[in-house]
Amino acid sequence: VLGYEIEVTNVGGSTVQDVQIQDNLPEDVHFVAYQVSNNGGVCIANDLFDPEVICDLGAMQPGESRIIRLTTQVDPAAQPGVITGCSGYLITACPS
Repeated sequence: VLGYEIEVTNVGGSTVQDVQIQDNLPEDVHFVAYQVSNNGGVCIANDLFDPEVICDLGAMQPGESRIIRLTTQVDPAAQPGVITGCSGYLITACPS
């Protein structure tokens, strides 16, 4: 089991709507579960073997932060070694 944390902060001066984050998990790492601080969002993966996890955070006030905690599982058939290559980015955030 591997855990990832992603912190998202609205550093702007106005509320943003429809905040969505995409995280691409490394090869041989599969999404299991998530938790978003303050009950502030929902995360999904298309299926167990899809490395892309999308989290919809909704609206965020100026200065507001949320922490996304992803629980993942390494494929038992994966080659031993170091897991690298996780990347995430903002898909949408619309000012209100």
